Amino acid sequence: MSILTPAGYRYYCDLEPGVFHHLCYSLMALFFIGSIVRYRPTAVGDTFAGELRPLATESLALIPRQFLYQIAGRIVGKECVVPFARI
Repeated sequence: MSILTPAGYRYYCDLEPGVFHHLCYSLMALFFIGSIVRYRPTAVGDTFAGELRPLATESLALIPRQFLYQIAGRIVGKECVVPFARI
């Protein structure tokens, strides 16, 4: 997963290409977090205190802001990422 920071892109996960497009992985991450919050609210503290905390917090902070730009880039076939985008 690449995360755009003021110093440039930072990579926090495996950089090998996956089986699916990165948008699929973004949706899967948000679905996983949403499922925990909705169906297992008592496990939220454990999830955000464990080893998934950095991935979960960065995903919640960045994916909603960049998702529309990533979809637009996928449609037009070009890189379309706006740093620190606010929707």
